[in-house]
Amino acid sequence: MPNETTLGDAIKAFLKSNNLGPRLREVQAEQIWADTMGPTIQSLTRKIELRGDELTVHVDSAPLRQELSFGRDNILRLMNERLGGDFVKIVNIR
Repeated sequence: MPNETTLGDAIKAFLKSNNLGPRLREVQAEQIWADTMGPTIQSLTRKIELRGDELTVHVDSAPLRQELSFGRDNILRLMNERLGGDFVKIVNIR
C-alpha cells in the first residue's frame, strides 16, 4: 500500500515533530554513563547534561575529575558509538 510506513519511521517522525530527539539523547547519555562507568564512578557523578553537541559531567571528586579529563577523547568516542551518531562534539568534566 502506498501509505504504509514502518513503525521505526513513525516513531522517528513523532520524535522529530515534537522535538523530543534531544531529550531522548540526554536520557540515553545518562544511561550510557551509568552502564559503562560502573557503580563507583556513577556514585561520584552528580549530574550528566547533554545540551546540543556538548556533554557536561559533574563529579564530586577532584581526582576523578582529573582522571576523566584525561579520558575525554575516549568518553566522546564511547558516547557517540552508543548513541549511534556523531552527537557529542565537546566533553566537559566539572
